[in-house]
Amino acid sequence: MTDNIYYVEDLVRGGTTVTLSDDGTGIDWLMLRNSHDGAAISLSWWSVRGLSTEAESIYVDNDITAELIVLGRIENARGAAGDDWIRGNELGNQLFGDENAAGVGGADTLDGAEGNDSIYGGSGNDEILGGTGNDLLFGNADNDTILGGSGRDTITGGTGADWLDGGANAGDLLSYAQSSAGVRVVLSYGATTRGTGGDAEGDRITGFFDIVGSAHDDRLFDTVVTDLAQGFNANFFDGGLGNDLLSMGGGNDTALGGRGDDTLQGGSGNDLLDGGIGRDVIQAGSGNDTVTGGLGTDRINGNSGNDRIDGGDGNDTLAGDAGDDVLISGRGSDLLTGGFGADRFVFANVFDSGAGAGFDTITDFKGAEGDRIDLSGIDANRNAPGDAAFTFLGTKAFTGAGAELRIVGGANGWRALADLDGDRVADFAVTLSGSDLPMPVADNFLL
Repeated sequence: MTDNIYYVEDLVRGGTTVTLSDDGTGIDWLMLRNSHDGAAISLSWWSVRGLSTEAESIYVDNDITAELIVLGRIENARGAAGDDWIRGNELGNQLFGDENAAGVGGADTLDGAEGNDSIYGGSGNDEILGGTGNDLLFGNADNDTILGGSGRDTITGGTGADWLDGGANAGDLLSYAQSSAGVRVVLSYGATTRGTGGDAEGDRITGFFDIVGSAHDDRLFDTVVTDLAQGFNANFFDGGLGNDLLSMGGGNDTALGGRGDDTLQGGSGNDLLDGGIGRDVIQAGSGNDTVTGGLGTDRINGNSGNDRIDGGDGNDTLAGDAGDDVLISGRGSDLLTGGFGADRFVFANVFDSGAGAGFDTITDFKGAEGDRIDLSGIDANRNAPGDAAFTFLGTKAFTGAGAELRIVGGANGWRALADLDGDRVADFAVTLSGSDLPMPVADNFLL
């Protein structure tokens, strides 16, 4: 059915009602233009012949000033080059302060109110209010004020010296993913900090636990004090591309280095630290941390907690330090140091420490302190059903039966060799260095 649209082109004074009636299908536009003074408009849905109809998009055209209040089933509104005030409704609105993509706009006020909104400020010194939903808020150009409200919002200030406030709740994300240069940002919940570099230059920041860096070399710091009473005990940092520094504070935090040669520093909580792709340096904090090096030649140090350290692929250097740590080898020639405590050295694949040039070295194996070499993840006999365990031979030679583990002494320690296929040739090897190291026994292994 063809829509019936009534378009009023003449001057509309206060109190005038403009009505669009249709059959409830299609996409409808209502445009306000050629007004020279500030105009206030209430936009709401109506009913014709029992059908609920609605305007999907509202456009304010030309260089005018308008006030739009979205009351009913209207989803999108766009201002013009004047100083607009646009307020959303309970639907998922898209509110645009400026329809000119080139950035010719005014100082707009955009209010999402209820609903999960997407709000774009455009050029001009805009004020953007997220309201109660989980909103996407974009300031774009100039010096904007963006207030997230009570939802879990994602806020991008853009260029300019912006005031960025996530709100009183946790879960808000500050994004500098579009920045053309690296940023330096310190998050300190309850206090206001200033950013530097790239799009963060001149920004005043408060109310955030989570942040995404740029594709460049970022410096992101967490000084948030854990407040378990309010449930605010976790930060999320994503460095993105570039050679980033991510430094975590209190709480059980997550830091993702992404692609690049990153430096990650844990804090006092139980943190998840992932270097991603690149030559990363990772220092665990004082909690029980889970650390992953990813792809690349990484250097990872534990701390006083019971840490789980996975080097990933590459020639990695892993050190547990104090605590009962788990050190997981990956492909490449790794150097493993457990430190104090009862540590477990895990080899989940025969290729993690091949008998050729890619074997690993454990520098401080102490069986008497509870250290163990864990081979339980390796199927010792792939030709047999189930997950076969190794047979420990001590210093005896391989018999040709396969699924065998033996010990060979050397000038500076011992080597554990494993034959999986029964050809009497080692398929797996790991060196236990130390001239005064006692000979490993069966109890030192998880077979």
